[in-house]
Amino acid sequence: TITGVTIDSHGLVHCFVRNPDGTIIKFDVPGAVVTVCYSINDKGEITGFYTDQSGTQHGFKRDVDGDTTTIDVPNAEGTNGVSINNDGTIAGNYLNQQDEEQGFVRDGNANYTTFGAPGASGTEVVPNGMNAKGATTGYKLYAQSKGQAWLRSPDGTDFPTFDVYGARSTYAYGINADATVVGYSEDLSDVYHGYYRLQDDGTIVQFNDPNAGVAPGQGTQAYAINKTLWITGAFADPKNGIHGFVRSPKSVFTNFNIPGAISIYPAFINSAGVIAGYWQDKNGAYHGFVRTP
Repeated sequence: TITGVTIDSHGLVHCFVRNPDGTIIKFDVPGAVVTVCYSINDKGEITGFYTDQSGTQHGFKRDVDGDTTTIDVPNAEGTNGVSINNDGTIAGNYLNQQDEEQGFVRDGNANYTTFGAPGASGTEVVPNGMNAKGATTGYKLYAQSKGQAWLRSPDGTDFPTFDVYGARSTYAYGINADATVVGYSEDLSDVYHGYYRLQDDGTIVQFNDPNAGVAPGQGTQAYAINKTLWITGAFADPKNGIHGFVRSPKSVFTNFNIPGAISIYPAFINSAGVIAGYWQDKNGAYHGFVRTP
């Protein structure tokens, strides 16, 4: 089951759920001007955010029966749900009263834990992924948009930040059941490189799709990883075409495209190797896709 967003002919943003049989259900949080979905768990529970009539942003949780619960971090100016696991724990970010973006975790009993990444005072904290055990990952942004990746244990007692050696910025996007993190770095020449980081000893393995370009703005970006270390993402070729890739645990790359696409962005990969994401056509319209192994 897949969730995401759709934009109608009037430019209004709505959520959708696509079931395994291909049926699609579109929905909005009641009273919302904008509804955006980011994550769905195995139970069919969804999280994301909506904007109300006053322009305030709230997180939400949608149950499988369609009931929605608003999620607001206490004293926050705005709240955004990013990831939900099978326990109903939600990770996301919120805007505090100093206009700083910080992270939060909300457990299944509606208890909130807020956090800023180590050394992140005055910076933007961006949580991007959470695994079944509640470990979260993301990155923090410094001045001049420098990024540094982080990994937070479920109880928050272990919270390392990390950088790919020699990189200007390091971004974390996905995390698997073993807390292996995947993402990409930007080098001093503005070229992107994929990587994964092992939780056991912190080893970082950098990789590049063989067909990726090496000019500024080109390279390899990894977005998702499964338990057996299959990785998916996108790369820009020497002519700036954007293509999808899947990397095997033995570092074998398979590239893929969708007919008529000018760019493709694989966002998730499950334990069976099924990939979901979106692509853009020549008219600028976006479409979702599912790729089976």
